[in-house]
Amino acid sequence: LARHAQELALIMEDALMTSARTAGDFMVPNPVCADLWQPLSAIRRTLLVNAFSFLPFRVKSGGWRLISDQSLVKFLRGMKGERDDRLLMTLDEALGCGLRATTPTTCELADPLSTIVDKLSDKPCLVLSKDKKLIGIITGFDLL
Repeated sequence: LARHAQELALIMEDALMTSARTAGDFMVPNPVCADLWQPLSAIRRTLLVNAFSFLPFRVKSGGWRLISDQSLVKFLRGMKGERDDRLLMTLDEALGCGLRATTPTTCELADPLSTIVDKLSDKPCLVLSKDKKLIGIITGFDLL
């Protein structure tokens, strides 16, 4: 019964989404973000608890970057005996010590679905307002 209910929900969702046409129709609003002042231990916990592969954060210049689970693993496991010290570093300190962040693809709320699909990669697409505030996030999973 539960499996049939799930299948019905998927069919209904697909039917509803065929009329969706813009980023605003598909995005997950109010995405969880990291902050430069947060220790890596808190960012690690956020990634694990939510099963996220990427976490957006705003850099000092005002732009957006993504921290990935893979880059965090490489940074934390890269030097023997330093894992505990690195978990205590803030994101800002870690970026200065070699933690890699990636530049995300971005779109705006009214961007058409075809534009988003063309931009989509293995990283999420950040939905930004006109004043570059993060209002949503779209992954390939959201478009399935």
